[in-house]
Amino acid sequence: MKRLNSFLHFGYFTDYESPKYKLDYSGIDKSQYDNFSTDEILEIVWKSLVSSFEKYIDTDKPVVVPLSGGMDSRFILGMLLNYYNPKDIFTYTVGTKGTLDFDLARKVANLVGTNHREINLPDYNYTLSEFKEISKRTSHQCVLFFSHPISIIDSYPSNSQIWTGFMGDNLFGSSFEKYPSKDISSAIQRWIKIDKRNIIDTSAVSLADPNFDLSRLIDMPFVHSNKISFDEQLNLYYRQVNHVSPH
Repeated sequence: MKRLNSFLHFGYFTDYESPKYKLDYSGIDKSQYDNFSTDEILEIVWKSLVSSFEKYIDTDKPVVVPLSGGMDSRFILGMLLNYYNPKDIFTYTVGTKGTLDFDLARKVANLVGTNHREINLPDYNYTLSEFKEISKRTSHQCVLFFSHPISIIDSYPSNSQIWTGFMGDNLFGSSFEKYPSKDISSAIQRWIKIDKRNIIDTSAVSLADPNFDLSRLIDMPFVHSNKISFDEQLNLYYRQVNHVSPH
């Protein structure tokens, strides 16, 4: 019952532990940048980003970018253009024609000149077997009915590097709380309210059992530190590792 309500409310299992991502807050020290200028901080960020790209990029392999109108995918595409010819970059967009993300992705792809494809979801028919395969490939950490069709992913060469972005909102500060929670209990209640993924569109009715105490799902080693808030820890430990990060 706990795992079912976890998936129905958050879109993932809160007791899932990814072997790929281990969180270590010991190196966090925001105060070290207090006396830095904006230009100096941007230079540090830029060098870190370039270093991370060059660590994983392999120009001998085909490259695929799931492209949306969002900051993460556009930034990744922009970085890859430093290493690839645009026509050698495969991009694809999944969504609904006429929406901002879908149309903006097409404009970006056309402007840059990538090898672009689109899937208009109202015209696409998912099958139960495909949903099962998607769930299997993502360690069963997927939001209900919100996954890219396998057909488009499997159509690219098997040795392709697929570049997808996550944590952009965290790295650039948009997910930070203006007034952080003062204690763990308050942070948990705020998190339960914020990180609701599976809801019925207009009524905002949660699919989870309304009588189930969702706070029972939160069980993590909080760190008491002025370097990272309880809200940030919940975001990183649950949403980023269990839902957003690639599996």
